[in-house]
Amino acid sequence: MHQSRRSAAPSISGSRHFVTEPLPSSPEFAASPRRLARSRAASATMRTAQPIVQPVAAPSAVPTRSAARRAESSRRSRPPVETPRDTVEPARSAHQQVEGPRRSRHQSAAVDLDAPAPADRRRHRLTAPTVVPARVAPRSTARAQRAGKRRVARARAIAAVTLSALGVGIAAIGPGTLPFGSSDEVAVQQATEAMAPPDTLDDRDMLPPRPLLTTAEGTSPSATRTKTATTRKPPPARATTTTAASGRRGVVLDGRVMGGWYNGASGTGVTNGEFAAWLGQPLTLASTWADTSDEVQRTLSPLQDEYGDWKGALDIAVGGTILGTGENYAEAARGAYDDRWRAAAAVLAQKRKGKGATFVRPFHEMNCDWYANWMVTRENSADYKAAFRRYMGILRSSLPELYVVFSPNYGTCNDLPIDLWYPGDDIVDVVAPDYYNDYQDAANGSVAGWNDESDEYDALGNPQGPEAWRRWAASHGKPLAFPELGLKPAGMGGGDRPEWIKALNAWMTKHANTATWQIGEDIPKAAAGKVLYFAYFNVVHGGDAGFTIFGHGANQDSAPVYRSLKWGNNAAG
Repeated sequence: MHQSRRSAAPSISGSRHFVTEPLPSSPEFAASPRRLARSRAASATMRTAQPIVQPVAAPSAVPTRSAARRAESSRRSRPPVETPRDTVEPARSAHQQVEGPRRSRHQSAAVDLDAPAPADRRRHRLTAPTVVPARVAPRSTARAQRAGKRRVARARAIAAVTLSALGVGIAAIGPGTLPFGSSDEVAVQQATEAMAPPDTLDDRDMLPPRPLLTTAEGTSPSATRTKTATTRKPPPARATTTTAASGRRGVVLDGRVMGGWYNGASGTGVTNGEFAAWLGQPLTLASTWADTSDEVQRTLSPLQDEYGDWKGALDIAVGGTILGTGENYAEAARGAYDDRWRAAAAVLAQKRKGKGATFVRPFHEMNCDWYANWMVTRENSADYKAAFRRYMGILRSSLPELYVVFSPNYGTCNDLPIDLWYPGDDIVDVVAPDYYNDYQDAANGSVAGWNDESDEYDALGNPQGPEAWRRWAASHGKPLAFPELGLKPAGMGGGDRPEWIKALNAWMTKHANTATWQIGEDIPKAAAGKVLYFAYFNVVHGGDAGFTIFGHGANQDSAPVYRSLKWGNNAAG
């Protein structure tokens, strides 16, 4: 309780407090010899006996000033009486004070008036043991002290939680658990200073990326782990199951990990290692085609020879219908080509099961007219989507861990909005347009020009530039890939363009995927709108080496630039 400063008397509420009765000062008492004798006899007795005091209940209120002055005047007329603190009788209950026997005022106040006062007697009144009031701090000080204690408690709690979370995060890190290579391999090239236009879909609206696990060789670009994390043992692989956490039926999770940003290529020097040796960086993905004749599509012939031993990630175009024939989407949707598709599925399972991630793309570049029976029109768009689903369902039944790729040309030629011919999010795993530098004058000339064209859409609202495609993929919760990417010969609208290479590298590095997962699981939302892989088109096409970046002496200005840059953050596939 807060004390009032208006009264000089200390608060004694709730405490033990004793006072002695004052000596009567009436003339009758002073003039009686008999009484004086009895008083002297009693005084002699009290010198050897314990003083008798009467407990008084603590007052419930502070006396008024007038009462205090009257008591002061009365006490000044006689010497003060000291009561030793160590001889005070214990406090009596209120019931005892009211109902118990009362002592005589004379008996309780008997003292020897003729005895000399002690030398150390003080000249001020002492009618009761001194009560020192407790020091009460101001309320503001008390509140500040409590707030300080709460801040300290919160700080300790936050520190404990942080250290606990850090311990869990570090415990999950270990060498060899993920396929990332050196952070230098994914650093944005400072010389280009290329920046893509602002995202229309904020990455914060998507699920946060999974924690990046490091290897002994280095870290991924966004990892901030300390070196101590690399010394811990990798966490045990998940138990094998017949159904992945994603719900894919028949998937066996055996600890093989995929993800990150794959550095890929197709054509010259891929499978024999020459391209990687020239580049000075590992190729973690290869791209190939098995989409021409019935025999090639049925046997997936590249997997029978050149790519049969490829253990890394693989992108393969499987066709679906035979080009240059009367085969069409309507018949495919009704099951006319199921026999060929089942044969291809058996080969795919035999050659790719247990290896790196497998990406399959049917009917690629179906939105343009150079593949006559693959072109999607308003009339056959429904049959195309049905055929797409049927073929991929057959392949998945044989190899459940594969990933289905929707692979149009980066520019649309069929005058249809993409929503009319997109197969659907439930069947597509990766959005992957083919992308070359043909007829991109502004983009070919400078990094700034490339950025200006990268987010272009056509008149129908279809994505056209890489950034536009990335945003569209993100809106569907899918990662982005480029199964065919590179320079085209000058006669085909492209040319040797090192600035195009620089800008492309900086943009892909900025949007590189860093999420990882087990092969066969659904691709996590953290990878949506991120670049999952690309494959440089290092192929002599139609006898023209103008597409290549390595092995044929073409694009002599772009080749050294391409070689000097860092591609991919996945070192093992």
